[in-house]
Amino acid sequence: MELWGRNTFLRHILAAMAKGILAAVVLPLVAALALHIPAGPVLALIGSGLIIEYGAAPVGLALGLSPGYVSFVLICTATGIFLCLYDICESVGMTWEPVRRVLEKSRRFASETTLVGRYGIIGLIPCVILFGLYVNAPVAWLLGWGKYPALIITIAGFALALAVTVLAGTSLLEAAVPGLVSP
Repeated sequence: MELWGRNTFLRHILAAMAKGILAAVVLPLVAALALHIPAGPVLALIGSGLIIEYGAAPVGLALGLSPGYVSFVLICTATGIFLCLYDICESVGMTWEPVRRVLEKSRRFASETTLVGRYGIIGLIPCVILFGLYVNAPVAWLLGWGKYPALIITIAGFALALAVTVLAGTSLLEAAVPGLVSP
């Protein structure tokens, strides 16, 4: 397989960033516009989600956003992060020979390892809960798992952690300031 040139690499990096921005920022803002939700709290939630991932749920709840909308925004943000990182990793692997060699070795190692063979892609669920989104895309790419199956598994684990965080955040905020959290 031939390595990509600089222009192809840059085109793919820009496309990766565009996918990430579309999923993480544009979709939540379009939904906010359709639901007549102010953009300020939504942008604050998106920014928090980019930094603290599912831990940003209490921020959105404290800003007066509904638990359902907070979950939607954070899942969109997680999807954007994953797609952007996976595509960037893929672009780097197609551009530099040393990275391609490491990729071949890691995929060979993954196919020969019993632990990875036994648990495989399902291991992304505890990975996203324990280490976060920023680890899952490179791990999935390094081990040769497909982008969309890895995305689905990652978002499933993220949604599980997010549900717990939303429930805990709703309960704590409701106990501290009754009436703050809207349904």
